[in-house]
Amino acid sequence: SLWKKAQDIQAHNVTPHLLSRGGYRKLEQTMMIEKEKTRYVSSSYALSLDPPSPPSCHEKWKQTRCRRLPKRGGRSDAM
Repeated sequence: SLWKKAQDIQAHNVTPHLLSRGGYRKLEQTMMIEKEKTRYVSSSYALSLDPPSPPSCHEKWKQTRCRRLPKRGGRSDAM
């Protein structure tokens, strides 16, 4: 069966690609926003004239391939 073979291949995938719609462009935008927020919190003044540097390729690669743990619901703990 073809779907079983595809499932086996996916199960052995060490570095899954976890981007949704928007791809690397959206990921880069969200990473820039996070950098800007951390710079705003860490800086003593609110206005920063220099924009944050764009994330490097290896940072984007690691961000897309890190495994996100599923959120646990309260219902499964009650059983």
